[in-house]
Amino acid sequence: MTEEEKIHNLTGFGYSTEEARFLGIVALHSGYFVRRQFDAAIGVERGKRTSAFVEKLLARRHARRYTFEHNRQVFQLQYKPFYEAVGDEHSRNRREHQPQTIKARLMALDFVQASPDSYFLATEQQKIASLERLAGVARDVLPAKVYVTHNGGSAVRRYFVDRFPVFVKSSPNRSSPCFGFAYIDSGFNTTSPFLTYLRHYRGLFQAIGEFDLVYAGTHRALFGTAEKTFHQVLSGLGRQSLTPRDVCRLLAYFHDWNLFERGQSRVLSIERMNSLREDRAEFGSPFHDGLFDLWKKGGESAVRTEIGIKNLCQGRFSRHVFPFDYDLFGALEVAS
Repeated sequence: MTEEEKIHNLTGFGYSTEEARFLGIVALHSGYFVRRQFDAAIGVERGKRTSAFVEKLLARRHARRYTFEHNRQVFQLQYKPFYEAVGDEHSRNRREHQPQTIKARLMALDFVQASPDSYFLATEQQKIASLERLAGVARDVLPAKVYVTHNGGSAVRRYFVDRFPVFVKSSPNRSSPCFGFAYIDSGFNTTSPFLTYLRHYRGLFQAIGEFDLVYAGTHRALFGTAEKTFHQVLSGLGRQSLTPRDVCRLLAYFHDWNLFERGQSRVLSIERMNSLREDRAEFGSPFHDGLFDLWKKGGESAVRTEIGIKNLCQGRFSRHVFPFDYDLFGALEVAS
């Protein structure tokens, strides 16, 4: 379904072309919006036009209004035909969500609106089809979660359940488009959720090889830690690849550390014990511990293969700072 078809379908519900375009973006990317996001979409300051649009949605029961702290309001598109009109009739955006999820959805919508030059893949099927067709990625490396039906039926595998933005950017210097991914930091005050995200997407990132990842949030203090985590998970050496000499040092360290763990360090010379202590400080990260476990199971060849894959993963990390205040979520109260 083309963008023009989606807009045409939505205008059939009595909305202008500009309103329909905005409704389509909201339905596909968040399900929720605030007034300023509609203002940005049509290029006006908040006023009568925005109020008329919101009141029309509410009067027709096409949207629900939530009131949060300081009487600030969030609107959710709940009218199922809207989602059918944009080709996402089974969207989970219609469901009620916790404030943390609502906040993440609003931030995702802000990111989409701030990136007019990117083509966003909104639905699960769009993401799967584009990655398979354009990047040749196998479905089994995509981030997925298995759901068991309530009636005890067969399990259902869903992909990209976090609904974070995935987009495609064309470049005159590339023969094929470049995929981009945005991680939305909705205010956990820690990078632990980002680490979990990277582990879920790790197989996909390595299969693509070259990609952009945008860490989008409001807490600038976490950006440095997030970038360090990104490079540790995907390359293990920050921004540089392992040289052949580095690999030899790492394998020698694994050999000596294995002897130390097994209580056989007495066979190591004083010089090698000193080197082991120094190497432990450099190679004692969770990433290197994972390679050590791989070494114990598969030997040097398994480690060299894994390092080769990682060094081919050309992920570019960037930051996006939201200029908006999202601290409006207190006790949730349904107003309409």
